[in-house]
Amino acid sequence: MTLFPKQTLIISTWAILLFAAGKLLFVPLFTLFEPLIPGIHFEIVEHPSLIHTSWLFAMEMAALPVMVLITWRLAKNISAVKKVISVAIVIVFMTVAIIYRNYLVKRYFINVVHPFLQNKGQLPMNYPIDPANFVYYLFVGLLLGCFVSYLLIKSCASH
Repeated sequence: MTLFPKQTLIISTWAILLFAAGKLLFVPLFTLFEPLIPGIHFEIVEHPSLIHTSWLFAMEMAALPVMVLITWRLAKNISAVKKVISVAIVIVFMTVAIIYRNYLVKRYFINVVHPFLQNKGQLPMNYPIDPANFVYYLFVGLLLGCFVSYLLIKSCASH
């Protein structure tokens, strides 16, 4: 038995790469993920806190392959096809979380903020936004994706 299996090395490498990418691409990705609202340009900022949002996002990206590996190990001896399906399920859940959060922000800004600013004659404007809630939604998507993936893998294995 090897102390550091090949699969763990691959997952660790992916975790490090995704962490670095998450930290480096934080502002461009979140700029892309913010909704498009006429007259309002979202400016990605990080409010002072114990852990900055960019670090949370980077840690979440690093957790992605680790959580998937844990799901695979809990499911025990799954095929390569099931591994690909489980990754796809996790990505779908994370994507749904992104879309849902985008919808909530867009709805709020279109229904509340935009009319208020328009009445005050303050459009167009830059709106500073810390996407911490986005990171939380994404994390819930990751957890739900791993959970559903595990349940599907286990139910397929029992048939």
